[in-house]
Amino acid sequence: MSPTQRTLELLRCEGFVACVVEKWIPQARRRVDAFGFGDLLAIGPKSPDPVLDCFLPPLRRADSYKGLWLIQCTSGTNHAARVAKIRGIEAADKWCAQGGRIAVVSWTKCGARGKRKTWQPRWEELPGVRPVEQAAFSPPAAPAPGGRPEAGGQGVTCQGSTHAGSA
Repeated sequence: MSPTQRTLELLRCEGFVACVVEKWIPQARRRVDAFGFGDLLAIGPKSPDPVLDCFLPPLRRADSYKGLWLIQCTSGTNHAARVAKIRGIEAADKWCAQGGRIAVVSWTKCGARGKRKTWQPRWEELPGVRPVEQAAFSPPAAPAPGGRPEAGGQGVTCQGSTHAGSA
């Protein structure tokens, strides 16, 4: 069973609605993640289960899982590499800026010496990955009274380049 399958099962058991968003490209023989980092898309539980919530520590309570999640699944040895990879992806910043949440879930076999080892998850949320610069985007100018943008000043400026709108 892969880390993605284990995580999907875990999410569904905890009340999430989840689906796989990474895709297999057979011609290239490789998998492609959503936005370069997402294996699973999940919607957090609708409401906390008061019976189970009283037994969980505060960070594991259902309220802390609400929202829309993109989740990177991996093995325990690759956890730090996946966190570093996500921190370097601009789409992750935009996802968080729009209210989305990102988590890395890694799986490791753990257990006491001489006892049966079981797969255990490690869940790490990456809040706000990196701060989004406010100056990176400036909204388009308000249209002139005739309904068209003013000549010469039309378009949207993104990181120093101007993209002209259609006239």
